[in-house]
Amino acid sequence: MSGNMMLVDVTKCTACRGCQSACKNWNMLPGTETRFTGNYENPPDLGPSTWTRVAFNEVVEALKILDELIAFVDNVYIPDVQAVAGAYSDWLDIGRGCKNLLSYGLFPISDQTDGLFFRRGTWTDGQAGTVDVGKITEDVKYSWYADETTGKHPASGQTFPDPKKEGGYSWIKAPRYDGKPHEVGPLARMWVHGYGPVRNLGEKAFSVMGRHFARAVECSLVAHGLKTMIQGLEPGGPVWEPCAIPESAQGCGLTEAPRGALGHWISIKNYQIDNYQCVVPTTWNGSPRDDKGVRGPIEEALIGTPVADTTNPIELVRVVRSFDPCIACAVHCFTVNGRKFTVAV
Repeated sequence: MSGNMMLVDVTKCTACRGCQSACKNWNMLPGTETRFTGNYENPPDLGPSTWTRVAFNEVVEALKILDELIAFVDNVYIPDVQAVAGAYSDWLDIGRGCKNLLSYGLFPISDQTDGLFFRRGTWTDGQAGTVDVGKITEDVKYSWYADETTGKHPASGQTFPDPKKEGGYSWIKAPRYDGKPHEVGPLARMWVHGYGPVRNLGEKAFSVMGRHFARAVECSLVAHGLKTMIQGLEPGGPVWEPCAIPESAQGCGLTEAPRGALGHWISIKNYQIDNYQCVVPTTWNGSPRDDKGVRGPIEEALIGTPVADTTNPIELVRVVRSFDPCIACAVHCFTVNGRKFTVAV
């Protein structure tokens, strides 16, 4: 039996798996029936009709890249933020916001419920608390959604657009925890986690520069923590747990995206998705007023911001961007008579 052989320069490999396809085509090998196993490697092993297979073992390379990242964050990023904070210390007093914080916690490091790299918790009216998912609701009085959907828990939430609704001014709903607005994101995670350098800022942590500083030091904590996580990986080990879809069920998944608390709620009936609702970080931070007229975190942070030039209110843009909203490119400025204008950044 003869076949075609090929040489692959692994230093230039991008894991496109073109070599796998070429091997099958050149040697007229049939396709292999396989199944999804939760990762990019496929098929799972070599066989009579699979002579070439790309396998991944990137732990050493990942640690090398991580060392470079840690050096940059610790020696460049954090010192830069500290230097900017020293030069523009007034921004430690601008952009206070609601001063309520929510974090779902992040990175399980043990099988225990509270075994998280970043703690789960709340900071409401100056008091620390635990997360009770049942206290989450979404108001829509000032959102372009039907009024009958207001005040619902995400598990029973509904999304019926009403673009001509009187008084509405946002496509974002108004999530509330225990009836109050809560900021999410790096500042919330670092404060709830009890990280000293952020907590030591006191009131000044709730500011434009406070958010930037929290984001920077969090990068360092995550980068150093990743080293231990990567070293604990078992190449070739299982990466997912198969599960059977139930006939009916309800559930939620809570985690932290870089921008903050992220929750997904699902209802299943007759083996199909019956209702699916998400409450994402920018929904928390960028929310409009709730049914009681209370402003959302970004709205509240804008109150009292000094503006040097009303024709180019760059200060307002800085406040908004300190939250790193995913609608940053869609933030528009209007005059009181509704005229839209561009801000030079």
